[in-house]
Amino acid sequence: NYHMVNRMFISLAIDPEDFDWQMKYLVDHGYHTISPDELYAFLEGKGTLPDRPVLITFDDGYLDNYEIAYPILQKYGFKATIFLIYDLTDVYPGYLTWPQIHEMAKSGLIRFESHTMTHANLSELSSGAALRHELIDSRRLLSEKLGYDVNYIAYPGGRVNQQIEAITREAGYRGGFTVHYGLSIPEQNHYNMNRIPIFGANIHT
Repeated sequence: NYHMVNRMFISLAIDPEDFDWQMKYLVDHGYHTISPDELYAFLEGKGTLPDRPVLITFDDGYLDNYEIAYPILQKYGFKATIFLIYDLTDVYPGYLTWPQIHEMAKSGLIRFESHTMTHANLSELSSGAALRHELIDSRRLLSEKLGYDVNYIAYPGGRVNQQIEAITREAGYRGGFTVHYGLSIPEQNHYNMNRIPIFGANIHT
């Protein structure tokens, strides 16, 4: 789970050289990137995965995902999934535009899914209507923009509870991702899947 790929000295940003090094490490050690649908099929017992499968994800939909991360992913032929905040996409500086998103989607390497409407802390929303707006409306509007069904969500801050999970199911998502550190396994709740957050650091030195 990544966020930014740039040289900003903040925890959410990983240096482009570090990101390239990590992707090269995966290639050199026989890892194969997969899509959320491939993961879901396997977890449901309806599909197989390649040796050493890894799902690369980015949260928020920052501009550098297109300008920096995407060329590196292309270099290694790697798939990735970007979770978009609908209200910030193509609106705020520093976030992806729809032309950039459609370009990446057409490559077959990048899949886009939901990171809610506004990146609100879902666990602090007081009404079911507000939760439904964040979860249901983001799925509907992103699906319309992307031209395919959005089936997965990354909960902002990884926050999920029984009510959030229930509305996520109601909305029609197949699965939800947290930022809880760990691997996703078949026995795990598909609406509370782990990831491995990657924060900025010179880990290759």
